[in-house]
Amino acid sequence: MPIARCSSAEGMPVSEIASRAVRGTLAIAASTLVGRVASFLGALYLMAKLQPSDFGVVAYAAALLSVCDAVANWGFAQGAIHRRERVEETFSTFLCLRLLGLVGVLALFAAGAIPFRTALLPRTDARVLLALVGALVVGAASDPPAARLARQMRFGRLALAEGLAAVVATAVGVGLAALGFGVWALVGNRVAEAAGRLVGLLAFGARMPIPRLHLADARWLLGFGLPLWLGSLATTWVL
Repeated sequence: MPIARCSSAEGMPVSEIASRAVRGTLAIAASTLVGRVASFLGALYLMAKLQPSDFGVVAYAAALLSVCDAVANWGFAQGAIHRRERVEETFSTFLCLRLLGLVGVLALFAAGAIPFRTALLPRTDARVLLALVGALVVGAASDPPAARLARQMRFGRLALAEGLAAVVATAVGVGLAALGFGVWALVGNRVAEAAGRLVGLLAFGARMPIPRLHLADARWLLGFGLPLWLGSLATTWVL
């Protein structure tokens, strides 16, 4: 009697994995195309409507925060996707490590920036910086649900959530710019994208894990993610 070939991906047969991979690839391509077209058209409108200084204020704050996110993102998502045992505990720990790491790095950055505040503050707006920090934290909180869908090979749902988030973000940014909110149109765009991604992922069936820190799983995730983190830093900052 033939034995059905299975994979460790949620115990699915190889044929189902292949089918989901193909559908997921098509969904990702379509979602990426729609999101990029919407973002491109929205960017054209924003460039025509807003002042160059508005883009500078947001770009400076976003650049600072992107460094913080790169330092805090240790590749926990890849570890949670690949681990076979203690899955729920791993995802709970993943959420804790992701948020605690990001908040910790942001706190260190804020403390280190105090001596240079007279040079930093004129280049951006503290309110803009705080709003983008909120968007960054929300975006980090959406990583575990996104990883859960990827683990289940629900790439179509993942792509749809991210594509819709891009469209919603563009609509919010364009709407705020049309109403004359200036720099806050760019801020609203980023906040809406982060919030829309989280809401979309949860709406499409990705469960948010309960935030509980399990030390054994934390050690496993840190061990898995450290080489990825070092490689990412080398690629981003050195090359």
